[in-house]
Amino acid sequence: MLKMNKTRRMLGKAAAAVCLSVLALSAFSYTANAQQKSGGSKSGGSAPVELKRILVFPTDTRGGVSDQVADDIAAVIKSRLIASHLYEPLSFLSSIPTVKVGLTEQTLVQTDVRKPFDSDTKLKKLSSVTGYQYVIVSTVDDYQYDSNANELNIVMSVRLIDYSGAKAVVRTAAQSATSPKNTANVPELKLATDLVRSLTDKLMTSILTPKPPTPTK
Repeated sequence: MLKMNKTRRMLGKAAAAVCLSVLALSAFSYTANAQQKSGGSKSGGSAPVELKRILVFPTDTRGGVSDQVADDIAAVIKSRLIASHLYEPLSFLSSIPTVKVGLTEQTLVQTDVRKPFDSDTKLKKLSSVTGYQYVIVSTVDDYQYDSNANELNIVMSVRLIDYSGAKAVVRTAAQSATSPKNTANVPELKLATDLVRSLTDKLMTSILTPKPPTPTK
């Protein structure tokens, strides 16, 4: 009889423990659901930002070695756009399907899809054809190499244009840079590659830093 009473008491305690566990789990589930409905926790409740699709045009260069570093400039531009978590870049190519259609139907001509990309009319047309409301263009405005001193000076500019509104909105950055001293044994291409990558990175910092935009006329 004593053993039976003892067993009953043990079963009663076990049942009570199970009930408490169920109540605690229910409370946790209610709290989690309430957090989800109210936007989640402070650390992870924000909605993901929709990326803006942007067309990256080949760099307009000045011939010679400057042509050989155009890919390096484009690589830095695309890398910074991706790292900003604001843009989804696509390199402009004449093989883009909508561009190919435009060429076939003659709504585009060959000069529209070739360098230079310094015409706002051309850029807006290609933006419309591709469906990309944002475009970015870069230019090597000046390239001066002194072979005697093995010194290089470059002037570059970058423009990011937003065609999503009634008027185009442009962000522009321009800057010059000179290669370091005491580089007698460094090939010109190496000097140019290092210089344009550093300069492009600085220009992209300026372009991506929030500031009042300038509407075009």
